[in-house]
Amino acid sequence: MASFQLQLTQVRDAVPAGVVGVTRDHHRAQGWQRASLVAAGGVVTLALGLGIDAADLVLRVQVVAAGALLAFFGVVMLVATFARPLSRAIGWALSRRGVTGRLAQGNAMRNPRRTAATASALVVGLSLVCLVAIVAESVKSSIRSGVEDGVRADYVLSAEGLTGFSPQVSARVASLPAVQAATGLRLGRIRVAGGGRQQLLMAVDPAALDQVLDLDIRAGGVEGLNSDGMLIAEDEAEHYGVGPGDRLLITYPLTGPIEVPIAGVYARKQFTGGYPVPLGVLSIATEERNFGGTQQENLVYVKARPGETAAARRQIEQAVGTDFPNVDINSRSEFVDMQEGTVDQFVAGLVALLILSEIIAVLGIINTLLLSVYERTRELGLLRVVGMSRTQVRRMVRGESIIIAVIGGIIGLGLGIFWGWAFTTALREQGLNRFDVPPLQVAAFLVFSVIAGMLAAALPAWRASRMDVLEAIAEE
Repeated sequence: MASFQLQLTQVRDAVPAGVVGVTRDHHRAQGWQRASLVAAGGVVTLALGLGIDAADLVLRVQVVAAGALLAFFGVVMLVATFARPLSRAIGWALSRRGVTGRLAQGNAMRNPRRTAATASALVVGLSLVCLVAIVAESVKSSIRSGVEDGVRADYVLSAEGLTGFSPQVSARVASLPAVQAATGLRLGRIRVAGGGRQQLLMAVDPAALDQVLDLDIRAGGVEGLNSDGMLIAEDEAEHYGVGPGDRLLITYPLTGPIEVPIAGVYARKQFTGGYPVPLGVLSIATEERNFGGTQQENLVYVKARPGETAAARRQIEQAVGTDFPNVDINSRSEFVDMQEGTVDQFVAGLVALLILSEIIAVLGIINTLLLSVYERTRELGLLRVVGMSRTQVRRMVRGESIIIAVIGGIIGLGLGIFWGWAFTTALREQGLNRFDVPPLQVAAFLVFSVIAGMLAAALPAWRASRMDVLEAIAEE
């Protein structure tokens, strides 16, 4: 055994240092090239996905997701390449604070692959949490802008979860003295162009439409709704190649295929809050003739007479009364708050699950630091011999952990923002027309990564500081 170790030492010493350096640089260059190709492939795939027609929503989202995932793998592979300069940059502030900070910086730079592997676990969790936060904020912002810009009504009546309720509600409300206009909103599914994909149609009262909603009509008008025509969304009109005066083949649930005349084209699709954006708008009379069955309303928009807003609310509450206890009466701002509250509840549950992945990432940092402490037993012992105190040892290990955590935090948040942009862009035609990054939440995630690094270092730092100096320096 001793003879083998001697031979191994002789072989290692016989290899010129330059050759070792060239080999290491060669492998590093190969890793950089592979990672760059994967990341570039992801970006190209994502761009191709965004170029797919919005009508093919499922395919578009699938390709965008594949591109985002490839880009993620490429970036994670690149972390090993950039771990050393990132450790130097992030550890600069620590290095200004004394020798322990410089040692922490050097330890993180010493093994970039280990640093990258440890940080990658944090990258995954933070990317997902940041993605969820951005999509949630973008959804809320889209709802807010859609309702504020697209709803002219003073009040919106809805049931919990926007479930359906009796059309008698809108009939009662429309007859109130303080109400200027009111219409129910109904949603129904049809098929476009014979056996094509399913779409949502919205049915309203054409006489009240302009008073309660602003659809931003770009061509035609609402008059054609009274003659079984329909308003079609602008992007759908482009997809099917139709405009005012043309006809679109629609298969209704009751009456089957019918060529429906296009009365107009509108641009504003987000005005219903959390509902999927519909294909177009019909009159309630047309809907009742072609859908069959007992129809229910999902929302009721109410416009009060000038100066009688408060009186209208009192009259609505009396008219709805105990007959419809499931129906809530909300002003526009209250309606927005209700929709945002629903989004917040969903996000809170999802984030709670994602926090588990962050706990696993912290455990990964603990495990890596413990192994690092074990590998550097003799080094730590020598540092103690030359005068480093236990407090300084703990500070050094904490510094290394913080550098690793901040690397994971910065890259994770960057990827999360990129993912958020990609998915909100892919869903833009579905009503998600805002891309909002919540700055306070992003800052909180970065602070969380620092705190996670400090907590993860507690056990390894304690173990490093409690080593027996004589045993440590005797370690081979």
